[in-house]
Amino acid sequence: GPDWSLTAWFAAKGLSLWIDCGLQSAADLNRWQGDAARPVIGTETFEDHPKKLNFPRAETPVLSLDTLHGKLLGAGNRRFRAPDDLWNAWRSSGIEDLILMDLARVGSYAGPIDQCEESLPQASGRYEGAKLHAAGGVRHAQDLKRLEVAGYHSALVASAIHDGRLSAD
Repeated sequence: GPDWSLTAWFAAKGLSLWIDCGLQSAADLNRWQGDAARPVIGTETFEDHPKKLNFPRAETPVLSLDTLHGKLLGAGNRRFRAPDDLWNAWRSSGIEDLILMDLARVGSYAGPIDQCEESLPQASGRYEGAKLHAAGGVRHAQDLKRLEVAGYHSALVASAIHDGRLSAD
């Protein structure tokens, strides 16, 4: 599990952390110790229905809607036809932050997920009430601008930073 003393150190510096540690159930979430960090519920591994959840913390978890080539991942998600159907089941739980991750795009430099082509009203309508965060495929600053214009609040970026394709310049 996470090093809780490290998360406290980050919090003392005024930094906010989101941690995806493979939570699988409501019981896992209830054992969460990281008051200084927000848990990420990845739909790839989480099997409980959102109706079973109760968030006793001031900060609600973050939902990572995990897909592969647009298809939902995770055994607990077979009852949902599409990613937005799954979001509709989760949004009543109080979660606001939604990561849209297509694992096929992670490290691919293929560009952000297809939803980034939507205008702000379309993205907001499809994932009503969500603060959208893109994950996978970001290549350069233009991708980040496209996401911003489409209504995304942020993007998770790794490969483009590691290899220098994306920099502060």
